[in-house]
Amino acid sequence: MDLLDLTHSTDLRPFFDLARSVYRRDCGYIAPMASSVRRALLRPEFVGRQCVVVVRDGRRPLARAVTRLEDGGLGYVGFFEAHDDLAATRLLFDRAIAWLRERGATRIIGPSQGDTWHAYRLSVGPYDCRPFLSEPYNPPYYERLWLDAGFATLAEYASHRMDEPRRLWERLAPRLEAARSAGYGFETLRLDRFDRELERLYALSCRAFQGNFLYRLISFEHFRSLYAGIERLLDPELVVFAVAPDGSDAGFFFSYPDHARSVAALRGGDGLTDRIRFLAARRHSVDTVNMKSLAVLPEHRRAHVGSALTAAIYEAALAKGYRKTHHCLIQQDNPSARFEAGMGRLLRRYRLYEHVETRRAS
Repeated sequence: MDLLDLTHSTDLRPFFDLARSVYRRDCGYIAPMASSVRRALLRPEFVGRQCVVVVRDGRRPLARAVTRLEDGGLGYVGFFEAHDDLAATRLLFDRAIAWLRERGATRIIGPSQGDTWHAYRLSVGPYDCRPFLSEPYNPPYYERLWLDAGFATLAEYASHRMDEPRRLWERLAPRLEAARSAGYGFETLRLDRFDRELERLYALSCRAFQGNFLYRLISFEHFRSLYAGIERLLDPELVVFAVAPDGSDAGFFFSYPDHARSVAALRGGDGLTDRIRFLAARRHSVDTVNMKSLAVLPEHRRAHVGSALTAAIYEAALAKGYRKTHHCLIQQDNPSARFEAGMGRLLRRYRLYEHVETRRAS
């Protein structure tokens, strides 16, 4: 086996070939757009601060990762994919950890592409149903590979499925009415001025998420690129802004129909054939809403705006005939977990890891 350094290479075929070989027979896998992966690899803030490595056996790629270092000594290991081969992943992780520590890393976290705006976390099951759109997804053996490399759990997350959304709506509806009585308004997203709506989402996110675990500020241009083309998947009535009595934005809840089947049909491409498959898959009805991102500015949290926004989404979803919801990727002990009120069933758990020896050494 050998290490292939692709940090400065324009030929990334081994990097992409590995993911294709890992998931070749996995019908649950939703391939990310190749163009979005390339953009994520070329983030300007990590120029000169990252290493792209593939482990090969001859010409066959076995494992890959991208290491990144940010100011302050925080290192990341992301873009991880691998076959179930301990020797290959040990070689990969040894290189990743050594590279980061040689450059001053005092903490090493993964899997993460560098912050919470981008892909992070490992799925640790259960694996009894297909993933929803934008959910972390990986083979079950991945956790064993990370633990073998000396990583331990740093943070835990979960998604829950609500099979009887009306029950939760009935519980939260009084909060929505109370917020309206207090002068709060609730507006749905307008696709006819999508860039302006993205500016609202960006401004609210930067303020509401500031100080959150692993948060870092990104530019609006970068933020907009993360949402490129997403308007094709949105139901604008499922993205709701809370507007304070003085007319300023107080928060938002970003949710969307679970078009996992349609996006999977793209197979990571954006050519004509890919789009035809996408449009054909879109003909199938979608009955589930993914409740993804809730943001409330600090000064409005005591007014229960978060639970009012949740109720507003449920009000819209029920009116439009959606039958189920996913409360997605909520960190353990996060206050937003309370809005599910114990009515959902566990869909999946996820973990983020930290390299134990590096933290001890610091």
